Amino acid sequence: FLKEDDIIYVDSGTTASMLFSDLALLPEHLTIITNSLPVINRCVQKTNYNLYALPGKVNRWLNSFASYETIESSRSYNIQKAFLGARGISANGDLSSASQIDARIKAAIIENAQECFLMAEAEKIDHPAMINFAQLSSFQAWISDEAARKAEYLAEMMQVRLVTPSK
Repeated sequence: FLKEDDIIYVDSGTTASMLFSDLALLPEHLTIITNSLPVINRCVQKTNYNLYALPGKVNRWLNSFASYETIESSRSYNIQKAFLGARGISANGDLSSASQIDARIKAAIIENAQECFLMAEAEKIDHPAMINFAQLSSFQAWISDEAARKAEYLAEMMQVRLVTPSK
């Protein structure tokens, strides 16, 4: 999904940061916008990408900058592609977070980005968290670890492309 010189947002969740697990597969030139401390550290240490860190108060539970300042700052960027995670996915396609501020950051990014990609394990289906931030149908694709029946059914129902290592 990535092309040379894309401007992307990478979410603070552990799954979204997996985007950088094999740097050899990524374009040489990207601009990364993130509030994720692990993504910031990885990009600074292992890449020459242009890197923009969203400001705000550090939330140790989320391992990211997460405050209203983060939300406001995110709205000023031209985000071509956003890679987001979810704490849970309901049977009807609601994506959720356990944190109110995290849910608001994700909603602001989805509103601002040209394309959105969900990065979430299939095991999160039927395990919604407390606060909904979007519907699966808001995403261009769902990148998952496996094509479990529930994931395939939900992706088809929500008209979202399901991408797995086997597909």
